[in-house]
Parts: sequence; structure tokens; C-alpha cells
Amino acid sequence: MKRWFREGAGAWRIAASCFAVATAACCAGEPLFPNSDFETGDLQNWRIAGEAFQFQPTKGDNARARGRESSDHEGAYWIGGFEKYQGDGGTPGETFGDDAVGQLVSNEFTIAKRYLTFLIGGGYHPGRAGVKLICDGREIELATGGDSETMSPISYDAQELQGKRARIVVFDEVRGDWGHINVDSFRGSEEPLPGSSNSFAFDEAIPASPGERLDYSQDQRPQFHFTAHRNWLNDPNGMVFDGSRYHLFFQHNPLSPQWGNMTWGHATSPDMIHWRQHDHALLPYRVDRRGGTIYSGTAVVDHNNSLGMQQGKQKTLCAFFTFAARPRFYQAMAYSVDGGEHWTYWNEGRPVVENQGFDHEERDPKVFWHEPAGRWIMALWVQVNPGRVRFLKKKNL
Repeated sequence: MKRWFREGAGAWRIAASCFAVATAACCAGEPLFPNSDFETGDLQNWRIAGEAFQFQPTKGDNARARGRESSDHEGAYWIGGFEKYQGDGGTPGETFGDDAVGQLVSNEFTIAKRYLTFLIGGGYHPGRAGVKLICDGREIELATGGDSETMSPISYDAQELQGKRARIVVFDEVRGDWGHINVDSFRGSEEPLPGSSNSFAFDEAIPASPGERLDYSQDQRPQFHFTAHRNWLNDPNGMVFDGSRYHLFFQHNPLSPQWGNMTWGHATSPDMIHWRQHDHALLPYRVDRRGGTIYSGTAVVDHNNSLGMQQGKQKTLCAFFTFAARPRFYQAMAYSVDGGEHWTYWNEGRPVVENQGFDHEERDPKVFWHEPAGRWIMALWVQVNPGRVRFLKKKNL
């Protein structure tokens, strides 16, 4: 596969290089401090601020009673911000809702093991709901949920902080629409939980190659308009001229003549009439436990090196696209420093523009340089009824 990405680019990351997202149980290691796993059934060694965690910990899963996904917690008790049932009263499945905000702060403890591990679920709200570590005068955001009640294991490499005093903070600053966080089983271990140390991964079922080259003299094959070698295509994206070639990107399903498996196909031409199809520019991927495909967007030539990635005289190509991941789409970016031969996913495909909160399927960013303002402008479709387009601006890309 000719595609590649650069780990850790950008300023939007959440300590991503320190994580291992695992599929195994989170019970390895030992508690960070007494009741760091909530198994006493109360909040001993934890302090509540605000109202979000006043009915915690909750007992059992109660997935059927509350009509939501399984929590996949450890032991009997866990923190579920949406839950109200504590086991000694009330009814299994009783819920608290998403309108309360607050924090759950641990007592101070010593980081004795290299890795801090825990489970997390609930809302996907980077910077607004999740888990952070307070240590050595630093506030390190560790993780947020994935818009699912089901919790996933996380490992944080705390080697540089071993021997220091720290606190865990579970925080929820979001009201409504997945405005809660779930956590469980804070532990220390000398080994990370099983899984990859890098949460970015391509969808292995989607090939980079556009498929076998065919003879374009086939009956009924269009000769004037561009067509892919095989299968379904739609929505030309980001037509740009880089000084020597015209680039055409387009929605393409590498596997079928039907819609699906959206990638960005890629073709170039010296004259906009004779086109040559290349390997796919952008492929579906997973990051932070969310998998999605590559919807429409736009491409620009970074003539002024706003991104700061230019190598030699070759201008950088920047592709802005919608990452179609459930439950909420967001806008991401990739760039190429070699004329579209290889592409780097900025910050491993994480958002450059978060979902704006109008529609779960906000999409199709159009980016252009506005000379009078001296800014890059993004026009983004954000709502179907009433129709809304949001404009965003930035000095760099």
C-alpha cells in the first residue's frame, strides 16, 4: 500500500501517542489506590463537585431495563453518568439523564506503575467530558467517550511521571445529547493492555489500488468524460491545478458498482481531457474507536505554505473531507508534499473542525483562500431544515 500517515501532527490531539486501545478486559494490574475501581459501592477516596455524579457508583449493567448498550464494566460497580440506580434503592434501569454537569476527583496517589489503565464510554466530547490526569503541575487530558454506553479499555504511558503524586479527574461539562461519561477500573500496570499503541488503522477490506486497468475502447464507455476503471463513482472533489497537472478527486467504491465504501479516487490530466487514474488518495479508517468512510470535500494548493509542510519547490496539496463516522460526522484534513502520490492524515484523521451541533451528518467542506480577508475560508453545510451553511476562517490551514 502506497498510502502513509504521520503520527502526532497537529495541535488537536489528546495525548494520542500515549494510548493503547485494547479489546481485552481491563482487570490486569492493581488499583491505583483503594476504591479506584469503585468496588466498595460508594465514592470512598473520591470527591464530588457539581451534580453529574451524585448518584454514583451505579450497580450492574441494566442494559435491558434502560434500553441502551451494555456497559461492559468490571466487577459490580462503575460510574455511569446517565444512571441513577445504586443497588440499595430505586429500580434497575432508573436513569438520571444528560443535563447535569460536574466532576469526580480522586484523592492524591503515587504513580507506581508505568501504565495507567481504565475503561471509558459515554459521550464523545473532547475537552468537555472525559478523564484527565493532574500531575506535576500539568493537566493531561487522557480520553473521552465514543458516543456509546459500552466502555473501551485505555492505557496511558506514564513512565515520565512515575514516583510523582497525581489525581484522576472525571469531568462532564456537557448538557444534553450524550452529555455524560462512563468510567471504571482505574489501575496501574507495568504492561499496556493488549492492543495497538496507535489507534489509527485503515479499513483493511478497502484496497488502495483502483483495480485492474481496462481497455477504454469498451462499447458504451464514455470517451470524453472521465470514468473510473471499475465500479461506482460520484461527486468530483477538489479539482485543482498544481502548476503542471490537473487533479481530479472523486467519490469511489472500490468494491462494488453500488454506493458504499466511500474513498477519494484520484486522477490527473495535463489538459483536462486525457485523464490517468491513480491509486486512491484517501481511504476509510478508524481512529479513537470510531470507524468511518471518506465523504466529499475540497482540495487546495497551499501556494503560500500556510501549513508549513512544503518541501522544496513542490507546493503542498491539502484535502479537506468529511469523515463519515457515527454517530456524528466531522471534518478532517490530509496533505501531500509530493504532488498527490502519498497522503498524510493530519493528526491521524481526527477533527480539524468538530461537528457543529446542527446535524449529525454535517458535511462537504469547501475551502478557499479569500485574498481581501487574508484568510482561508471554509463553507460547511450544517443543516438540512432549515438549510444552513456555516462559514469558518483561519490564517493557516
